[in-house]
Amino acid sequence: MVNVEDLGQYLSEAVKSRIKERIHFDIPSQNDFIQYLIDLFNEYRLNPQEQLSQFFPFSDELTVRSILQELGNVSLRRLNEAFSLLLELADLDDQAAPLTIDYFNINKAEIIGWKS
Repeated sequence: MVNVEDLGQYLSEAVKSRIKERIHFDIPSQNDFIQYLIDLFNEYRLNPQEQLSQFFPFSDELTVRSILQELGNVSLRRLNEAFSLLLELADLDDQAAPLTIDYFNINKAEIIGWKS
């Protein structure tokens, strides 16, 4: 058994090292984001055999690229939040897929209101 004081010292050092060491993540490029979204969409397809666009539920690559351009240089977390919110709004509005840039523009204030 480890003495409680020894364990406290060990944990204290482990926590300190995590606080001191800064981990840096570069913002992915737009092409990296595109590939991330394609992989994500493919992973969660209900019927993978169905011949859908690789960008479904979005209309095409141009729509996705336009949304990414509107978002600007953001973290992966911010990207996930924006696309998730867009999908949730489409679901609430009973908006049929594929989603277009026009639908994004209608809801842009809600999706990227933090940029204002």
